[in-house]
Amino acid sequence: MAMLAVADGHGGRDIVEFLEDALLYHVSEELQLYQPDEADVDPVSSSSSSSCTRDQQLTIQNDSIPARLERAFLITDIHSKAMELMSSGATVAMCLVTRGSNNIYNSNCGLNKNVNNDNMENTWTIYAANAGDARIVLGHGGRAYRMTKDHRTDDPEEVQRIEESGGFIFKGRVLGILAVTRSLGDHCMKEYVIAKPYTSEKTITVTSERDISFIILACDGLWDVFRDQEAVDFVLDRIAEKELVAKYLVEEALKKGSTDNITVSVAFLT
Repeated sequence: MAMLAVADGHGGRDIVEFLEDALLYHVSEELQLYQPDEADVDPVSSSSSSSCTRDQQLTIQNDSIPARLERAFLITDIHSKAMELMSSGATVAMCLVTRGSNNIYNSNCGLNKNVNNDNMENTWTIYAANAGDARIVLGHGGRAYRMTKDHRTDDPEEVQRIEESGGFIFKGRVLGILAVTRSLGDHCMKEYVIAKPYTSEKTITVTSERDISFIILACDGLWDVFRDQEAVDFVLDRIAEKELVAKYLVEEALKKGSTDNITVSVAFLT
């Protein structure tokens, strides 16, 4: 399993530098949560030593990977507050990528009988999560598939959520301050700018060596001037130089007039 992520900070670098280690740590902790089978549990000792009921333990054990990613984002956000990182924030987009035998289990941690064992090495599953407007786009079969959701003040659902919480949007910003509606950090505005991520998952099968599949992770400086399909086409047109294609995307975004900071990572699955 591979973890890929991009974080776009604002108000200082403190939260971004914290996330470099903390997000990976909490994602790893959530993925490793496991409760033993009922036959292995002593009902007397377990009931007295655990603060969770058996039903709660089984719920945690059976949580899907997207549910674990959501918990990891929220716990990381709480951790940053405990570290007194109050003034800065970051939009974050991250994904986990699994290949082959990892995918014989579906999102509810049960055996997936629909997976053909002969094709497991050609099967990939991408689990994505984001808070804010950093974005992940999957390129597969020549098409663009957005794996994240932009949390911005032009989203009617986000505006409604903020207003129902007692906040407001002024000049396209939350409380007239922040242009994104979700982030990690920003604890002085946490009542409105929440850390709960959008999550998704997608399984693809790569049928041949010519079926080029890849993941683009980038902050809003790229997506301000690139549409999803345009970015996928740009990468496909430069597949012979794929080691440099992220650099080319940054340069092209600057040529197109992007005025925000631009971070881009491109990961190839084939």
